[in-house]
Amino acid sequence: MKKALITFYRCVQNSQDLGTSDDHMLSSIHFYLDIAGKKRQDLYSIIKQTVGSNFNTSPIEVSAPIDYNEPFNYEAFRALVEKYYRKLVGSSNALISVSGNAKVHMQSNTFNMTETAELELKEPDASW
Repeated sequence: MKKALITFYRCVQNSQDLGTSDDHMLSSIHFYLDIAGKKRQDLYSIIKQTVGSNFNTSPIEVSAPIDYNEPFNYEAFRALVEKYYRKLVGSSNALISVSGNAKVHMQSNTFNMTETAELELKEPDASW
């Protein structure tokens, strides 16, 4: 299976509430994709937490990369994006650590942290 390097470099946190009955999160994750030396820059994905769900235990919803229409492994991509975001904001070992009964409102934050990972790509479907 073909592989690519994905380099996350920025998260723009539009809004996040934690510890309330209205918990939610809406952010964008920005990244580069390097496939066999060919770089796609300025890609991003929209991520969100369903309103009222538990941030620490519920999965984060991740959009497919905006303006990227090549085959790729969405599940592997989704997992990498969620892992990157939870390193920035989470209950432990995160850049912003929130735990216990804290009530937090965050808005208009930009995090610049670079992290590179390998991403398996799907081969195009064979067709007649």
